[in-house]
Amino acid sequence: MKQGIAQRKTVEAAVKKSGQQYKALLEESLALQEQLRHLTHQILSAQEAERKQISRELRYEIAQTLLASTSGC
Repeated sequence: MKQGIAQRKTVEAAVKKSGQQYKALLEESLALQEQLRHLTHQILSAQEAERKQISRELRYEIAQTLLASTSGC
């Protein structure tokens, strides 16, 4: 009887420890997902800023080319 009780307590402790480990892994996973969302947002913002800069540069170059071609006529 004592052996059965001891075995049951061992199993209960293992289940409790497993649950705690699962909870810790879940919390870590959620934190990593939040970091990933933040980094993704930063990347997308940087890409958009780069696109805007390239667009401005292209417009400027096109305007300069058009101005030069109309001045030469």
